[in-house]
Amino acid sequence: MVQWWDLTPDIARRPTEDAADWHANAAETSTMLVLRPELVDTDKMRDADDPDRTEGTVFRYAVQHVSTNRVTEYPSRASKSMGLELWRDVVAAARDLVERAHSEKPPVG
Repeated sequence: MVQWWDLTPDIARRPTEDAADWHANAAETSTMLVLRPELVDTDKMRDADDPDRTEGTVFRYAVQHVSTNRVTEYPSRASKSMGLELWRDVVAAARDLVERAHSEKPPVG
């Protein structure tokens, strides 16, 4: 199984720039502005910033246990242009992965 945020080191860096444990942060909100803009409440996103409270924690927690409003870090920094750039890179990396998978041979016969 491959997650979109694990496709390349550069892609992995972008969603975690403003939060290690992220939900509705700048990268995810930007992507949603491209893929499903009707699901983004743009009136609320400007005032929705909430700090990442996961530093030093041992476990990963559901967003309601780390955020007062179910958002982590900076959705106010989101933009459609950021989402377009990120999504373009995700699609290119996924396409490359699938193309390589079609011709890959097992390491041992």
